[in-house]
Amino acid sequence: MANKGKVTRREFIKGITSTGALFYARGLVSPRRALSQGHKSRIFRVGECPVHDGQLRHRGLDSLLDLLAESGMKLYRTDGRHPWGGPGGIIDTNDVVLIKVNCQWKCRGTTNTDVLRGLIYRILQHPDSFDGEVVIFENGQGEGSFDGYPRHGGYYSDWPEIDNGIYVNAEEETILTVDYLVNTVFKDYPVSSYLLGSHPVQLHFRFGSLD
Repeated sequence: MANKGKVTRREFIKGITSTGALFYARGLVSPRRALSQGHKSRIFRVGECPVHDGQLRHRGLDSLLDLLAESGMKLYRTDGRHPWGGPGGIIDTNDVVLIKVNCQWKCRGTTNTDVLRGLIYRILQHPDSFDGEVVIFENGQGEGSFDGYPRHGGYYSDWPEIDNGIYVNAEEETILTVDYLVNTVFKDYPVSSYLLGSHPVQLHFRFGSLD
């Protein structure tokens, strides 16, 4: 990010939040232009995913990447040969990848962190190596959190057994928080988290290779 004309990660995130942009990706048609040209969104889905087995990869996510690749939408931007890669792929080796999650509520509708872990794992496995960064971010509007303890109170009176515990949408529902992913699972890799609002920003820059 030291090249002239490039912005820092902090400036980038600040920019998208101030303009209200949901996400940015190089080479994609803008929503307005796509609308004017009559383009329609394509939805891809896989079903009957097995219960997750605790591995870094996620079988359901990998099946979805297979389906996307078969439909011409490759995950990796690369000139090399890879079933999920091609010159028009989505993620280049030095991209900053923003992953918007839902961590405002406990249990209800939160992003599945097993799938999130599987996606980050595959991004870090870019066939040309990955020299960019993965940033998990959320706008919890003052109530969200990455540690499994949302800041609101009184919403779980019907479920007193979960009131004071960590419960996330994952097979390991009392462990696999976003904090755990950043600080433990991917602690040696360019993976960080950014919680918009009044809570402290968590930044972690460590590099290594996944076994």
